[in-house]
Amino acid sequence: MKQATSVLIKLSGSFMRNKEHAISRHNLDDFAKQIKTLRATHRFGIVIGGGNLFQGNKQGVSDQIEPNTAHGIGMLATTINALFVLDILKQNDIPTCLLTARPMIDIGQPITIQAITKAKQNNECIIFAGGTGNPFFTTDTAAVLRALQMKSSLIWKATNVDGVYTQDPAIDKNAIKLDSLNFDQALKNNLGIMDATAFAMAKAHNVTIHVFNAFAKNAFIKAGQDPSFVTVIKK
Repeated sequence: MKQATSVLIKLSGSFMRNKEHAISRHNLDDFAKQIKTLRATHRFGIVIGGGNLFQGNKQGVSDQIEPNTAHGIGMLATTINALFVLDILKQNDIPTCLLTARPMIDIGQPITIQAITKAKQNNECIIFAGGTGNPFFTTDTAAVLRALQMKSSLIWKATNVDGVYTQDPAIDKNAIKLDSLNFDQALKNNLGIMDATAFAMAKAHNVTIHVFNAFAKNAFIKAGQDPSFVTVIKK
């Protein structure tokens, strides 16, 4: 029997919201159904951004919040999102646990290798909350870190565009979608899909990143089954 593929899914905070609310189950019921289907062949960890609620490196600056405090608020925002996703997955009968980067005893266990190993042995989907647990690091960097901790060499970067382009397609109509690129190209061209720290860490540890549009129909099923649906970033 073929071994299940281990994947770390990076969800953006924008996936959590709808037109009326900063946090909503609008997209999550369908997400849960797709994850449930894919569990036959995949094992998942999930890192969720917090930008639907607060962006420490942007709103913190505009509102003149002390940087350490602003990033702390951002990490709490990711935890709120993580709790929301946890409940939706459990409602869909998906065995799931929540692990936290900072101690939050009433919310989840601290992230440790022992806790990750136990969750994997129990065939649970693992939601990692709180970013890296340290200020000045993005949730993209957290995604690479958690992928390495769960011994996964693949990240699904679920975003709002259908891959990586030569330029921002929302600005440049002549932008060309790329089927694949390497980390050096991504860094040199400042393509903005992930920050430089995340790319450098992924490159150093040979982690492959698949970028796709999370809002497309059956996006996660396609990401798991159709190579043409994603842009591949690798060493």
